[in-house]
Amino acid sequence: MAQVISWNCHGLMHKIDEVKSLLFQHMPACIALQETYLQPSQNPKFHKYSLVRKDHESDVKVSGGVALLVSHQYPCISVNLQTTLQAIAVRIHLSKLITICS
Repeated sequence: MAQVISWNCHGLMHKIDEVKSLLFQHMPACIALQETYLQPSQNPKFHKYSLVRKDHESDVKVSGGVALLVSHQYPCISVNLQTTLQAIAVRIHLSKLITICS
C-alpha cells in the first residue's frame, strides 16, 4: 500500500538528510512538506522523486513555503489552486486517483 507522509520540516535544506532517509526507508508515494524556507535559487534534488513547491518570498527573510515530493513511480499532475494561501496540490494515481494538498 502506498504511503503519504506530512512533515513540518522547519527548513528543508537543514533537514535534507532526514528527508532522504525517510524516502529511502519508507519509499512513500508522496511527502507533503511545510515550512520549507526555500529560496528561489535553491533547487534540492531527490533521487526518483519530483519536487513541486511554492515558496514564500519576503523582502525581510525567507519563511514559510510548501512542497510535495512525489515518487516517479506514480503518475501525477499538478493542480492549479486559485488561492493566496501557501498551498500546493497534485493529483496522483495510487490505487485510485486522489488529490494531495500541502
